[in-house]
Amino acid sequence: MKVRFSLLTFVVYVSLVTSYTEKPAIPFVKLSGDLVHANEGINNDGENFYLSGRQLLFKTDLDLNILDKNSSPLSIWHRLQGLNHIGDFEYYDGTLILPIERQPFYMWPALARFDATDLTMIEYKSQSAQHHMPWVALDKNTKFLFSSEFDDVDTLQIYDLDLKHRGSLPLAQKLPNGIQGGTFGPTPGLLYLTCNTNESIWEIDIVTGAVKEIVSYNNLGYTLEMEGITYFDLSQRGEGVLHFTGNPQKSLASKKMFNLNIPQED
Repeated sequence: MKVRFSLLTFVVYVSLVTSYTEKPAIPFVKLSGDLVHANEGINNDGENFYLSGRQLLFKTDLDLNILDKNSSPLSIWHRLQGLNHIGDFEYYDGTLILPIERQPFYMWPALARFDATDLTMIEYKSQSAQHHMPWVALDKNTKFLFSSEFDDVDTLQIYDLDLKHRGSLPLAQKLPNGIQGGTFGPTPGLLYLTCNTNESIWEIDIVTGAVKEIVSYNNLGYTLEMEGITYFDLSQRGEGVLHFTGNPQKSLASKKMFNLNIPQED
């Protein structure tokens, strides 16, 4: 989230796993061409993927063939306002809802609404409830948006679909630093967050505030920067249900992380 130097970016497919005895793999699809820069956020509309770079938006099919691209989603005027870093975002009803942070310290964020058909901005509203806003995720049951800081996360912030701040949710415990992406899964009230600490995925119950780590790739011998995440059931394609983007930060070839199978849910 802060500073990234990487030559490769991956979309990684995983299944929801709470326990396992063998080291799981991370089946992946290597992004190529223009998509190597799409390393911030990911979401879907049930038929296609949407991906973001710091100042890029893409729409792809399920095989990651580019269907549409906006190379300048932030106009000169927006950049003059300091907006320069798109994070992990949400798709809803033909629109994309994006968190955008300002330079030079990825602070003073805004929430923006984009048209998903042509990837252009409809509106944006500056937000004061957060210093950083690396991600936003929509609970489709309550129609509320959730977000958090990057570090020291012991509370989630809540917004409505008019992009107005509505309140906060205290968590049962503070999350590790480096929260980058978020998505709601199929079970009502369960939110999944990517975290750079231990390259992990965390489950949050937005009803109780309970927090649980469901997997740590660092503890299993992998090293990558966790980024955006989305729920999309592609199990019939053999690609799991959670899909996240990540930047390898060290040589991974020696760890053979791309040649193993991911365990499935019982």
